[in-house]
Order: sequence, then structure tokens, then C-alpha cells
Amino acid sequence: MTANEVEDEVRAAVDENPAIEVVEAPEPAPVYEPDRLIPRYTSGSYADGEYTPWETLQETHVATLQEQLAEQLQELELSDSDREIARYIIGNIDDNGYLTRAVGAIASDLMVQTGEDVVESSVERMIDVIQHLEPAGVGARDLRECLLLQLNRRIEGNPSSVASRNALSIVSDYYDELALMHLDRIASRMKLSDEAMRDALGQIRSLNPKPGAGVAAPGYTERANVVSPDFIVENDGNRLTVSVPNRLPELAVAESFAIDDAEPMTPARRKDAAAMAPYRDEAETLITALKMRQDTLLSVMKAIVGLQKAFFLSGDTLDLRPMLLKDVAALTGYDISTVSRATNGKYVAAPTGIYPLKMLFNDRVTDDSDATAHEIMAALRELIESEDARRPLSDDAIADALAAKGFNIARRTVTKYRERMGIPTSRLRRGLS
Repeated sequence: MTANEVEDEVRAAVDENPAIEVVEAPEPAPVYEPDRLIPRYTSGSYADGEYTPWETLQETHVATLQEQLAEQLQELELSDSDREIARYIIGNIDDNGYLTRAVGAIASDLMVQTGEDVVESSVERMIDVIQHLEPAGVGARDLRECLLLQLNRRIEGNPSSVASRNALSIVSDYYDELALMHLDRIASRMKLSDEAMRDALGQIRSLNPKPGAGVAAPGYTERANVVSPDFIVENDGNRLTVSVPNRLPELAVAESFAIDDAEPMTPARRKDAAAMAPYRDEAETLITALKMRQDTLLSVMKAIVGLQKAFFLSGDTLDLRPMLLKDVAALTGYDISTVSRATNGKYVAAPTGIYPLKMLFNDRVTDDSDATAHEIMAALRELIESEDARRPLSDDAIADALAAKGFNIARRTVTKYRERMGIPTSRLRRGLS
């Protein structure tokens, strides 16, 4: 479990098990605020968003997309029937902001629910009303309509924008060609210069294909931007120290559940002992498990810091050395599965930032090389950022360029790292320079 999960587990056990007694309250754990310790890895390196740097300490309710749309709807002057239609439409908008039910189906549903005749034109009219709410693009039925709604909103705000008008024409009239990235063909048919085409593409690329995704999903609570690290690594000169913050109270088995061997075991006392035994055993098991957990986490983190000392001193991901679960297991004597559980979902606060432990593990790219995935991805990103946008590098060309830098990896490995970084294929990267 993570530190927060263990705290919840202990709190529940203390409330539910009368045999568990709190002997001493924990000392306040150190709090690390993001303006003091900023994670050194970037979201661009981990496009999956699999690393979440902050653990929750405080939560507040955030209005969902549907709730925000309903609030905006209240400000409009609508008839009761129109308002009922609009509310039903909002209920059929998904968390990405798209309308998921057809106009005819919505009209039929409302007729069944209200018993009144609802015509499709009324539904279409209310869809148009909702599509003028915030965020721009909400209520669209497909991606093309979503982009058009956003572009029309931009033109309303800036009618003289040539780039926005060209972008609108591209999405409206050449959507299929745009999807296939046939940009030269579009520019030729629209008689656009390279600069005009580039500006129009810039407008399109700045649009949000999921306008509702930036709004809270149902049941979401806003997480406070504060971190509770599972480990703390401190640098004393060139010496690193490791600690595991303990925010748990000291627990003991309550005296009333202890067995006094000096007293005779009467039938009544034997019955009481049998009734108390499950509670006492559960309390002893929890106290022993918490001690084992603390010892295990500390041993595992010490091994990791020993293997990645250069990184913890510099904070530079290029200083990460190849490290696998089996390497840590070999140093600690624990089974690989134990090391995996001890590191899964955990974070470490170091002098240079706060990092997920998962980031510290690296395969060797090849058996005869000490290059790590971080080094390969950094070199790959540098190559792609400096490529000619009109003639982007294929994965084969990237593999050759990396080989020239001393990274001898196969094309399929390039593809794997490129996809992990969220970088599209060369065909989709092709644009006008």
C-alpha cells in the first residue's frame, strides 16, 4: 500500500477493533510543496500520464461538465418545454463533451417521458443553444463538428482573422484530406501560400478535440497540490541518507485483551478468551505487519539509492543507470514480487525534486550497452525536434541517426520509444516548414 492507503487502513482498524490501542500519536510528517520541490521529469517524456506526482491531502468538490452546462442553462430565458429538452440533451453529453445520442432518439425518449409531442426541429434548436455554451466545441456529434464549432467561435471573436477563416474552410471542405495529412494537396486546391497554410494549420492544431476533458468527471474531487512522499532522500555533502516518513500512531494490544497466565482458566474466563482471541490476533498481526512494512521499504529504498546515487546527487535523468527489479532483489535478499509491491505507486522526495520510483527503473537497451531508455528517448526527441518538418525522419532513419550517436538499437525499438513518448509517425508529423 501507499502511505495514504496504510493510514486509512490503520484508522479503520483502530475504529473497528477494540483490541488495538493507540499508545502515542505520530509526529507531524514533513510536507513538500510543489513551489519548493518541482519534479524534474516532464510530461512530454511520459505521454501516458502514468506518473502522478502529487498525493492527496485535501479534496474539494468540482462541478462536472454536465453541472457547469446546467448552470449556464439557468441563465438563459427558455420556455419550460425547451428547458426540459436542453436538460435531457446535456444528460447525453459524455465527459469529452460530445453528444452521444441521435436527434431522433432524443425526441422519441422525451415523448415517452413527458407524454408530449417533441419534434426533431426543437431538439436541433436546443442542441444549437448548448453548442453556444462553454467550453467551445461542447455538444458536437463528431470531431469535425467539434472543430468547426471552435473555429466559428474564434471568428466571432475576431472576424478579420484570415488564418481562422482558412482553417474553417480546410475543416469544412477538406476534412478527409486533412485526416490523411495531404497538406500539399489542400494548399494547392485552396491556392494558399506556405505561410498562409502554416498559419491555418496552427489554428487547427490549437483546437481542443476533447473540449469536455478539461472539466471534472462525475465523482471527481479536486486534489490539493501537496505531496506526501513515501520516502525522503537527503544529501549531506556527498553522502545520501534515506528515511521512510512514519505518519502512523504507535499501536499496542489493549491490556484488557491480554491473557494473564497466573489466573485460573475457569469456564467463564475460557469463554471470554475465546471471544477476544480473534480481535487480539488481528491486532498482533497488524502491528507485526506494519513493522515488517517499514523495514522492507527502508531496505528497498536504500538499495535503490545505492544503485542510482549519481541521479540522486544531480537530479539529471541522464545519470540514471540501468536498474531492474531483480537488481534490487539481489541487494536486499527479497523476492522480486516483494520489491515490486514495495515500489509500486510510491514516490520519493529528493533534494532535486519529487519522483515516482517507477521512473528510476531502466532496462538496458542492449545487452552490451549501459545506455538507458531515458538517454535513448532524450536523443530521439532531439532528433525529431530538429528534423525538417516537410521531410520528417522515418523510424529507420532515426535508428541510423542514433547509431551515429553511439546508440545501436533496432527500428522496432525506436518505434516503441517513440510511441511511449506520444510522438506520431513521420507521416503524421509531416507539415510545412
